[in-house]
Amino acid sequence: MSRFASAMFAASALAAVTAAPALAQTAFDGPYVGAYTGYAFGSNEAQAGTTKTDLDANGWTYGAYVGYGKTFDRLYLGAEAEIGRTDLEGDGTSGTFVGALDSKESYGLSARAGYLFADNILGYARLGWQQTDVRAVALSGATASSFKDELDGIRYGVGSEIALTPNILARVEYNYTDYEKAKFNLGTQRVGIQPDSSEVRVGIAYRF
Repeated sequence: MSRFASAMFAASALAAVTAAPALAQTAFDGPYVGAYTGYAFGSNEAQAGTTKTDLDANGWTYGAYVGYGKTFDRLYLGAEAEIGRTDLEGDGTSGTFVGALDSKESYGLSARAGYLFADNILGYARLGWQQTDVRAVALSGATASSFKDELDGIRYGVGSEIALTPNILARVEYNYTDYEKAKFNLGTQRVGIQPDSSEVRVGIAYRF
């Protein structure tokens, strides 16, 4: 089974398991499904030997999410799964060393904890795991090498969600993801690229 199919299966299972009736107390209680879009940017660093260069990257991000939440008086706890794409691209040069980085498909699981400032306004923080397809290229003179793999990262975020109606939720949020380092050989040198990503997003969801 592909990772895309696995992620969608997990997301569907999450919605199905949490779709118990008659539990909702506020507009933020219960299962929901939504879509997001936004802008991503990162200040990544590439190093080959003692040579370093910054790979300033930016691009659009978009995808879908599914989750479940429950309020306890004014406190909120929830879990969320997402699948999407981040077209993050950047490159940098230091002397004869050139590095380039781009990212594509991304999958994530996270927990959300928040507080209801009003019956229709939720502020929250996010903590989770993210996996993203990353490609990197390094050049030094006539020597070239590349890397392509799925990198794991820890995601931190904050956001606000507003219930436009009892079933329609709109959100705006900021997420930062710190990924593990990509390492590969460039001739006799070892290259390391440390990716990170900041994202400003908006989303719209339907609560069941």
